[in-house]
Amino acid sequence: MNKPFITFSLLFAFILTSTLCNAQAITGVWRGKINSQRVELKIIQKGDSLTGTSYYRSLVGSVKRYSIKGYFDPYSNGVVWWDDELITGKGTNEAAQSLLSVADFNCPGGSKMYLDGKSSMKETPRNPTGNVSLTKVNNPSFHDEWDEVLETWTEGGNNP
Repeated sequence: MNKPFITFSLLFAFILTSTLCNAQAITGVWRGKINSQRVELKIIQKGDSLTGTSYYRSLVGSVKRYSIKGYFDPYSNGVVWWDDELITGKGTNEAAQSLLSVADFNCPGGSKMYLDGKSSMKETPRNPTGNVSLTKVNNPSFHDEWDEVLETWTEGGNNP
């Protein structure tokens, strides 16, 4: 093969991959850890705004549920969300500590999608306290009012 063809093929593959990555949806169920705590996050994107729910599981089995708000920057693939309001804090005596998370939306290929970044206390956003490491999954562990939206959601197909 000649060099111009190989160069063109690589450039085309890069552009196609970048386009597909940006076309992937931030809307969905995300699971992993924030500040070493197990988390499940349901994100619904409407324009550049985000809403949804976060569930934090402690080591003793308690679950805290927050409503979340945030935004997505499609140019930088940056995602910012914060725990807006504590909805439930089942089985916990811990004080509610709302978090602010800032992450990069990464989709290295196939169906794998990640949110990786830093988190901080909502009241002190300039002082990161831990890491964000979430992976997009197909099915939620917790069921709530967002399940129907997520089940029927299609790229640009419905308005939450």
